[in-house]
Amino acid sequence: MYFAIAFSSLDFLFLFTDVIVTGFMNFLQLNPAQSLFYTA
Repeated sequence: MYFAIAFSSLDFLFLFTDVIVTGFMNFLQLNPAQSLFYTA
C-alpha cells in the first residue's frame, strides 16, 4: 500500500514537472526576448 502511494505521488510529481516545463517553454516561445537568451 505504501508503495502504491509513493508511486502515485512520484507520478503526480512527474506530471506536475512536465506541465511546468511545457508552460515555461511556451512562455519562452511567446517571449520576444528569447533571441536575447540565445545570443547571450
